[in-house]
Amino acid sequence: AQFENNANMAKNRLFMTDAALNELYEVFSRAKEIAISQSSDASANADSRIGVAQEVSALYKQLVSIANRRSGQHYLFGGFKTLNEPYTPDGRFKGDAGEIPIEVQKDVYVPLNIPGGQVFEVKRLRPGERGPASVDQTNQSELGNKKEIPTVELAGEKIGKPLETISAFHELDALRVGLLTNDTVSIRDTMERLDSVINNTIVLRTKVSSRVSGI
Repeated sequence: AQFENNANMAKNRLFMTDAALNELYEVFSRAKEIAISQSSDASANADSRIGVAQEVSALYKQLVSIANRRSGQHYLFGGFKTLNEPYTPDGRFKGDAGEIPIEVQKDVYVPLNIPGGQVFEVKRLRPGERGPASVDQTNQSELGNKKEIPTVELAGEKIGKPLETISAFHELDALRVGLLTNDTVSIRDTMERLDSVINNTIVLRTKVSSRVSGI
């Protein structure tokens, strides 16, 4: 009976997480639509961008609301710190990276949460950088030995540095500022990063779905 209660609690928490991720997907899909439509002087102007900036401000408030979504008294994206709001209005994370395991069968544990750092911060190789096996050949020949490249883990796979971290909060605010200042270059620069947030959301929804199926 306790395993069944645990499984039901985990499913409910994961269903709410999936709903929040779906809402996040819609927010950033709309943000990208705005960025595309306002990035060219052929389809927009300074006045239209100022008007649309108000919608982006509303999307930002919705983003903060999603980041601080709760299931009962527990915040979904705070890691182990489930009783305090994990995100400030300016997008600073106050939670941790903990994934809470719950036993749904004897010795079978399922994480019932996804920490906010995995949702609202996307890590990727910097555009134009060489892949994980790259070694500076000049330095290698000069030193006469192989330099060890620092590695980090991305999507379960060890890769070489350097990485950049894309903040969902920062990119949405950058789009808003670009619209207000009529800066088409800044608006265009956000599009690829918005895409990264959207793709990360799709991956996380797949992870949540897999956990629910496992339960």
